[in-house]
Amino acid sequence: MNTTSLDHYRFIKIVLFEFIFNSRSYQMSSVFLSVSRLLQVISFFLPLKILILLSSPNSIPLSFSYLPFDINHNYIMLLMFALVPITYLGYIVFGVLHRYYLDKDISMWVNNNNTVEAFKVKSKSSFEKLHGHIAKLMSEIYLLIISMLLTIIVDPYTFLFVVFLVVGNYLVFVKKVFYVKEHDRIGILRLHRKQYIEYLSSVSFIAIFAMLALQVEINNIGVFNALFLLLIGRMIFQSVQRFSMENIYIILHAK
Repeated sequence: MNTTSLDHYRFIKIVLFEFIFNSRSYQMSSVFLSVSRLLQVISFFLPLKILILLSSPNSIPLSFSYLPFDINHNYIMLLMFALVPITYLGYIVFGVLHRYYLDKDISMWVNNNNTVEAFKVKSKSSFEKLHGHIAKLMSEIYLLIISMLLTIIVDPYTFLFVVFLVVGNYLVFVKKVFYVKEHDRIGILRLHRKQYIEYLSSVSFIAIFAMLALQVEINNIGVFNALFLLLIGRMIFQSVQRFSMENIYIILHAK
């Protein structure tokens, strides 16, 4: 199917608007899922940062030097240890809230006999699947926005590079992946469409790693910041991968 990136973007926007902007519960479910995934990444990052601080007892992360008051190494360690269970608990709580509000919204659709108007759904089963997939897709948009904001705060050069890769990934996926059939194979490696998304996203993450290694060497952005950006980069391209998979499901279930 010969679909341009602009056509695809318009179609996805129509589908999103039909679900997202007609229900506060649906909006909240998407926001809670994105926050849950963000906290999951932070809960993974904190133990790594604690290990680095333990190995360098006299070091103070550059980010703490911007505080309006002095803070010593011991207080930083206590803060990091306290944040580990807090972030992990938040990851679980927001995940539970996501499911609660998503189920609440689908119940309102069913009880009120609502139907979508802006596009056609192939079947009732397709509608129920679309309902869940679109919530996940919207959560990935929120997560990408948060990740990009964190990236530009820490290092604008890395942010520009990440934007270039994310846009490039999406344009390639629209052209080569989203509209091929399940049995089709892509490129000289004869990749399944989901393989293609996974591998290109992984290559993009490796490019981020190379960029950060160069940044540490040339611009001296610091090990803590580089590690944080590496984990954010991993989160971004996992999000790009999940977002792209949801595009496939939307095309599958909506006309």
